[in-house]
Amino acid sequence: MKKYAVLLLGLVHGMIFAVLGILMMLSAHEDLLFDQLVDSFTSREMSDEQRALAIVDSAHHIMINNFNYVGKNRTRSLMQSLISSADTNMVSPKGHCGSFAMVLGRLLKRADFPVRIAQMDCSNGNRSCHIFVEAEIDGHYVPLDAMYNLHFRTSNGALATSKQVGENWQFYSKQLPSNYPLYFDYGSVRYTNWQKVPFLMPLIKSAAEIFVGDHVNQISLRSYALNVYKFTAFLVFTAYVLTLFAWACVLRRRAKTQE
Repeated sequence: MKKYAVLLLGLVHGMIFAVLGILMMLSAHEDLLFDQLVDSFTSREMSDEQRALAIVDSAHHIMINNFNYVGKNRTRSLMQSLISSADTNMVSPKGHCGSFAMVLGRLLKRADFPVRIAQMDCSNGNRSCHIFVEAEIDGHYVPLDAMYNLHFRTSNGALATSKQVGENWQFYSKQLPSNYPLYFDYGSVRYTNWQKVPFLMPLIKSAAEIFVGDHVNQISLRSYALNVYKFTAFLVFTAYVLTLFAWACVLRRRAKTQE
């Protein structure tokens, strides 16, 4: 019986490390794919602003075409249902604005831009009605929207921040494409929904406030999980280590009771 238990335990360990290996292989493949895309969209002679806007424009055209061909079909494959990664969202953007934001955020991060995934509540009463990306360019986080190939400029030609857009919507709304919903509200933007998971998310926020204070409201947790393969591997490995630790504690307690 003990022999079979050892074999079963070895099988479980082997399956876990096989899953981790596959996830890391897919992560490396996606990294290479997005690096190649960034290299094809940009050049070294470009400024940071030019590089970022070239990535937005290219991501828009790629994903709009893919959305028109396959994204409108809401049927999801098993892969898309289990792991909604950036590469699958680029090929078949089922999540609409969420898919566009994930792909754009992934491209910008591979181009070494710090990014935040932002979500807004709309003036028509819908909560979390639109998702877009903010990238840090020349010291400021500016809104970039691959779904509408959109960025905003101030009166002096600089890229505008979400706060500037929200505070002067009458001015910036003149820069919108014709198909842009006017009820999108840049005056109501957040980077993490700290109430999404009751108890857990507020607890994480309270712990983070100890170290960063009010800056916690500028943290975008989603931006750290844009590489879904690597993030999933991290969760699997963490669960594996915690399980081993818990099992070791149980065995140690049993050993003490038998002394």
